[in-house]
Amino acid sequence: MVIPIIGGSELSNSDKDEIQDATDLFGMSFGSGVEYYFSDSFSIGGELSFNLLFHSTTYEDEGGYDYFSYKREYNTRLGATLTQITFNYYFQ
Repeated sequence: MVIPIIGGSELSNSDKDEIQDATDLFGMSFGSGVEYYFSDSFSIGGELSFNLLFHSTTYEDEGGYDYFSYKREYNTRLGATLTQITFNYYFQ
């Protein structure tokens, strides 16, 4: 689950609300892992995870005049891969 957090020291609350309303965010995470036990107390493991984030933002300003109005839309796709090897000792 991906939750956007909008912040900034120079942003007013109305600016933050406007940015949150204009931001469309969707994220997914896929992963798999294995763990092999050498004994009751010791194991080795591995994990592979892929994170994907889709983001789109639309800015629109009418400005009161037709020649000053504009609409911009930005679409972004971000991906990250995580690999991990673990050595585990379990206290009994």
